[in-house]
Amino acid sequence: MKRGISITISNEGETTVEAVGYKGAGCTKATAPLTKALIGTPTSHIKLPAYYQGDHATPVREAQ
Repeated sequence: MKRGISITISNEGETTVEAVGYKGAGCTKATAPLTKALIGTPTSHIKLPAYYQGDHATPVREAQ
């Protein structure tokens, strides 16, 4: 899945920053700079299911 950052600003001025295609702590690392720049101190953090899937790399075995 392609990775990206989705930024939504509602008519009321509420800003949402969401990591798309990330797993585990990569979500937080990817959105942190934008969250700080656009929002400052967030009023809430919502962790989507992908956050709990972890960001483990799949081991690759070399042919012998």
